[in-house]
Amino acid sequence: MSHITFRTLHGVRIISLLAIILLFLTATFTVTHPVAADGDRIQVSGTLTTHFISSGCTSPLGICEGGSITGNYLNGTVFGQFSSISFIPNETNPTSIEYTGTATITTKFGTLSGDVHAIQQLPGDTLHLFLTITTGTKRYKSIRGLLDITELQPGTDEQEHFVYVGWLTRNGDSNSDN
Repeated sequence: MSHITFRTLHGVRIISLLAIILLFLTATFTVTHPVAADGDRIQVSGTLTTHFISSGCTSPLGICEGGSITGNYLNGTVFGQFSSISFIPNETNPTSIEYTGTATITTKFGTLSGDVHAIQQLPGDTLHLFLTITTGTKRYKSIRGLLDITELQPGTDEQEHFVYVGWLTRNGDSNSDN
């Protein structure tokens, strides 16, 4: 029975070659299979960079953001707006602020849209958001999911940086490009 030792140069080259092949196959699968088969969940992760926008903002609070999303499956643009705000436990002495709204992710494969629930702990200024994906178009027509989005540090009016993790799953309908 033969085995590869990590201490030999030959073994390191073989392991490196296998790692490159595995990375290539993973990248190929990601590019050619943007969504999972019926009933399967795929894990998604990546980053968002957003900025406040006023043009086209229909939020009753005047709070809209747009920007880019990148990751292992979701690559494109994002637009979101908040429609309600609540101060917890009260407006006079809040310990956190709760926002609700909607967001849309647009990729070359279609759009994913859903409801946003955000919490801003005070006295800090970072946001923690959940995007529940409820609708989609084109290849995402029957995709549903959840993204857990965390702001890396308090943002500025110019830019905010987030990381996200979550999952997408098919809702049982056709997954055509129409």
